[in-house]
Amino acid sequence: MLGSRRLLHLALIAAVAGLGAGAYLAVGPPAAAKTATTTATVRRGVVLSSVSATGNVSPSTQLTLDFQTSGIVSEIDVQPGQHVTAGQVLAKVQNQSEQDALAVAQVNLASAQQKLAEARTPTSATVASDQAALASSNAQVTSAQDSLTGAQQTAASDATIQATNVTTAQNKLNQDQLNASPLASADQATLTADQTTLAADQATLTADEAPGSAAQ
Repeated sequence: MLGSRRLLHLALIAAVAGLGAGAYLAVGPPAAAKTATTTATVRRGVVLSSVSATGNVSPSTQLTLDFQTSGIVSEIDVQPGQHVTAGQVLAKVQNQSEQDALAVAQVNLASAQQKLAEARTPTSATVASDQAALASSNAQVTSAQDSLTGAQQTAASDATIQATNVTTAQNKLNQDQLNASPLASADQATLTADQTTLAADQATLTADEAPGSAAQ
């Protein structure tokens, strides 16, 4: 059996070798490779290269914008990927409330400027009104001064009258005290005599009520 396999292998090798020799004879030796030569003029240029890939593009650095005041963004002044510098305006926020406040302030400023101009260049009507107000103020001051003078005079007169009344009352009190002294002495003497009589009467009554007196 081993001899049969060796014969089969030798037959296959011989067949392959024969096919190779036949192909070589039919096609012939390979032609020599030809070298292509290209010439160009030397000049300055830009070397470009491109890379293609798939995936999600993300920036290397990303910053979040933070406005000083909250509101609705009304304008964006840059494009994605654009190079920006410090101090450059990137976007704007609606400032309607600030604009309204500015308009009110401008109206108030115009009114104040108008009043200032009128004060610096008064009209005849303004001058007459100011003079009338000044005259009225002067009249009020004069009236107040007269009232103060009258009140001071009245107070002085009242004080004099009051002092006189006090002096009169004091004199009357002194006189009443002088007049009351003799009367008080007489009354005191009468009171003393009455008390003595009362004491004697009480002594007599006590003696009368004693037992020895009743027996006699």
